[in-house]
Amino acid sequence: MSFTHISLLAGMAVVTLPILLHLFGQRQPQTVEFPALRFVRQTAVEQSTSWQLRHFLLLLFRILLLGLLALALAQPRVHNALHGSLMGSAGVALLAALLTLAAAVAYAGRRPRAIWATCLVVAVALWGVAGWWTYASLTSGPKLPASDQSAPVAVAILVDHSPAMGYVYQNKSRFDAAKEMATWILDQLPVDSRVGVFSGAPVRSLALDPAAAKSQVQRAELSGRSIDLAGRLRAALELVAQDELERKEVYVITDLDRRPWVSAPPGLREAVERFGNQVLIQVVDVGGPREANWRLSDLQLDAEAVPSGSDVGIQVTVHRPERPPAGNIATVELLQEALDPRLPIVRNGQLETARQTVVDRQVVDLNDKDSAGIRLQAVNLAPGTHHFTVRMDQSDPLEIDNQRFASVVAYEQDPTLIVSDDPEIGRMLQLIVDPRVGTAEPGGQRSTAVIRYAQLSSAELDDYGVLCLYDPPLLAQADVEKVRQRVSAGGGLLLLLGPRLGVPQQVQGSAIESLLPGRLVDQAKYQTIQFLDPAAPTHPLFHVFGATVRDIPWGQFPVFRNWVLADLRDSAQTVLRLSDGTTPLIVEHGLGGGQVVTVTSLVPQADTGRDALWNGLWATDDPWVAFGLLLGAIRSLSGADEDVVNWQVGASVTLRNDTRVYPARWQLFLPDGQTRRVDTTDGMLLLGSFERPGTYRLRGIRGDPVARGFSVNAPAEDTVLEPIGADELAELLGPNSFRLARDRMELESSIGQARYGSELYSLVMLLVAAMFLAEQAMSNRFYQIKFRRYQGT
Repeated sequence: MSFTHISLLAGMAVVTLPILLHLFGQRQPQTVEFPALRFVRQTAVEQSTSWQLRHFLLLLFRILLLGLLALALAQPRVHNALHGSLMGSAGVALLAALLTLAAAVAYAGRRPRAIWATCLVVAVALWGVAGWWTYASLTSGPKLPASDQSAPVAVAILVDHSPAMGYVYQNKSRFDAAKEMATWILDQLPVDSRVGVFSGAPVRSLALDPAAAKSQVQRAELSGRSIDLAGRLRAALELVAQDELERKEVYVITDLDRRPWVSAPPGLREAVERFGNQVLIQVVDVGGPREANWRLSDLQLDAEAVPSGSDVGIQVTVHRPERPPAGNIATVELLQEALDPRLPIVRNGQLETARQTVVDRQVVDLNDKDSAGIRLQAVNLAPGTHHFTVRMDQSDPLEIDNQRFASVVAYEQDPTLIVSDDPEIGRMLQLIVDPRVGTAEPGGQRSTAVIRYAQLSSAELDDYGVLCLYDPPLLAQADVEKVRQRVSAGGGLLLLLGPRLGVPQQVQGSAIESLLPGRLVDQAKYQTIQFLDPAAPTHPLFHVFGATVRDIPWGQFPVFRNWVLADLRDSAQTVLRLSDGTTPLIVEHGLGGGQVVTVTSLVPQADTGRDALWNGLWATDDPWVAFGLLLGAIRSLSGADEDVVNWQVGASVTLRNDTRVYPARWQLFLPDGQTRRVDTTDGMLLLGSFERPGTYRLRGIRGDPVARGFSVNAPAEDTVLEPIGADELAELLGPNSFRLARDRMELESSIGQARYGSELYSLVMLLVAAMFLAEQAMSNRFYQIKFRRYQGT
């Protein structure tokens, strides 16, 4: 406990006045023997004890009245954390006082001894409990706040800059309101305070003064992803608690959206409880009313890389708020940016990009549902990197989730040579590789070719980037060496193994074994049906399936027979295996400068009834999984799908950059018009991470201008507006471990109580009033009795 005016405690000396008046103000009575009163002498002796008790109680009330008045004028204060404890001990003391008074009254009224003795014993016990409780609270509780209001403060300010803080209310975003609140808090601090601002980069020390901290707050920007507010709170607590300044405070300025709190680090509550007695934790809610928010989900693309001339589909889900203010219909448009390698450029400080045109539009009616999925499509993509914007026309207070960005690479497909003795299978594989085959579209006839194995020796393999050998027989040494040389020079080879290899003993030691990822030791036929299991779901072969690899019903496609590989090469990677968890079905390995993908169970294979089926991938009404696996294998071997061009904010972006094809140096254009130079490092462009959603464009020179790029999006889950309640926050941080304010008035009151403690003036004045009333009641009773006795004499 401390006092604002401790010198006024000297006023407690006035409590001696009633005592002195009591001791020296009594006149000694003259003893006069009067025979007529000898019979009432015994009664007078009995009444004297009651009389003295009443006199003592009146004196006690007057002493307490003066003492409490002096205490109130000194304005006692206690740490806010002790307020509840001291109120509890005061309640016990009040109950003890009432029982003490009851014991005195019972004794004075000559009640049975059992009554006043019981009250007295309980009162003494309660006085002991109250005294011990108060002593323990004051000695083991937190230090009392410094009474000097100009004393410096160790302060950490956490400004939530998650995407939801961009929500606009009354022409002001929550983020702007948070920065204004942080600036106001800094204005209240003594100039020699030590401040750390958690608004982006990690904070290692409280190295800022309030003025420098205000500049850093004003430079803070919204992030495209939710921050780990709970983790930053723990770091801030540990940093502030280590400071030697007596006053320590942490401010968390947020809209109380749930997302920044869900990834709370382990031990957060324990840290709050450990430092809570030393550090004020003040949560400031700048959320305000939560209105409607239309939003778009994350985009799902058919593929990030497609052959030139192909179409690409983009799926997105539209979500409406519970009570949309402007109807239940939204229009979603797909905008495609024109290919112009001369752009972008920065002109007069403004980023100038290629023109965007609407290539697809969907109207979504959500009258009877909360969300709906739609598919947008761009057709006949020319070679190059295409940038798209998916835009919703519903304007609402949170704009960041009303548009999404996508990039798709349309590549000039390497010609593929398919070798098959079955013309129908050859034609089928040709259509999988390039659906334009046999159509009037340009390029279709040049992208693929089909030959028989008898023609392999005379084929010009250097004209093809990818070779596909369907159900190969035991090839001649010269043919194998020819294929090997082409793959080693940087080509790709897809081996679709089937029954024509014969038996394992024939393969072992043969020329074709040099193309395989390991030794063929058996041709397994399963009594218990095996199914498929992706062993490397992030492999480029699966990119054709988008983000749905784990959702594919692999258990619906049985495998009845396959070649068994053993002693896999060091460079071999199992991409797809059987459900036994060990048997490889699709294996990739390196061969010189190229890659080989081996499929150990024959696909495609029509169910003709003549030959035993090796698997059920193709023998189905919709062989889309087999189609995707074959297309993914061809694309991965042709060099497509090597680069990811769609990223989430915060991810570390890298792109392959073969300087034999691309410039070694690029200029990166950010969505806000800033630029930076990027050089090739070990065949890669290390672009770093980005916090702003949008389209990022690369422009370089290799004889002529060359353009590339990628897109960055905010995760859709980070803009689902769902507040966290005060009860949930208390569960996360611990009850009574933080203070919550929603405006400056509440915050000012909260800061005052936390910095300077809770004043007990009102409580003590209430006790003064109680003592005054008790003194008046007792004195009136005392003098009324005395007057009656005087009249009786």
